[in-house]
Amino acid sequence: MTNFYHTKYRIGDRINILGYGDEIFVIYAVYHDYYIDAETEYFETYYDCYREKDGEYYYAEEADITLVERPEKRDFDEIRKQQEKANQSIKENVMRALRDAFLEPERLEAAGDESINKNEKIDELLTELSDVMTLISMFGEHEDDEKRDRKYALRKCEIEAELINLIEEGKGR
Repeated sequence: MTNFYHTKYRIGDRINILGYGDEIFVIYAVYHDYYIDAETEYFETYYDCYREKDGEYYYAEEADITLVERPEKRDFDEIRKQQEKANQSIKENVMRALRDAFLEPERLEAAGDESINKNEKIDELLTELSDVMTLISMFGEHEDDEKRDRKYALRKCEIEAELINLIEEGKGR
């Protein structure tokens, strides 16, 4: 069994990430992923970093990292400040991606209540799709095995079609 707390790199280490040339990044968080089942067991370590020159967030797998410097003293206040900046950047990027996935920015403002209702409908459909997928995984595609009616599979297809229509309408197509 692997030691969960041993990491090759530490918070505050200055590193390079494969594919980013000589860019310098600083590690601000370390994550461990441990998985085990009857046939497989693995342990992976991931790092959250910020780029030193602009504070942008980056994710790195241990295999892609090269240590540049391990400082004797770490400025944890600066690391915490940069972590907050990187986390804010992540939130903004996620919100932008979600907004762009449903409506273009100009249409978002113009649509007003209609966009809220459309987004609520999408949320409802996604929840129902999750429920249907759970039923399919538990009981198969049939509500009634004797009739072999495929009711769950049909409802799944209907929900997916409704979602596609709503998303396409939101994109103005």
